[in-house]
Amino acid sequence: MTQPSSAGSPTSARISAGTSAGTSSSDTGTAGRPSRNRSTSTKVTHLGGVRTVKWYSVSAQELTSLVALQGLATFFAALGPFMAGAWLSTKQALEMAPADALSPAIRGAWETFCTISGWSAVTSGGLFVLFCAINGLHVWSIYRGTKH
Repeated sequence: MTQPSSAGSPTSARISAGTSAGTSSSDTGTAGRPSRNRSTSTKVTHLGGVRTVKWYSVSAQELTSLVALQGLATFFAALGPFMAGAWLSTKQALEMAPADALSPAIRGAWETFCTISGWSAVTSGGLFVLFCAINGLHVWSIYRGTKH
């Protein structure tokens, strides 16, 4: 199967014009412009699918621990307000319900849920602050361990 000739196309005319202007055909990019040497113009070197950054590196273990700490902090940041809302709704419903509307066993179960959800909200907030602080200290130790 033969391919159509591109000798008369506008692109081949521009490339040949760039070639005749003193640059070889291997140095020209698209439309006759000289191509840039990308290996010297970037700060990132590509080696077989692995990217090496020249500024500072974070090891895989450090990155994994940072992701784990941030994930735990995010989880407790979401759980705290959820449990606080459950505590507030349950407390409000128990206070507004007439005393004889609920049996003592059911009222006791809801009061237990109210207590557990209140302490869960406080504990989640504390764990959120703790994991944020540990993450900040970990980032600081990485920063101090890096030569600048």
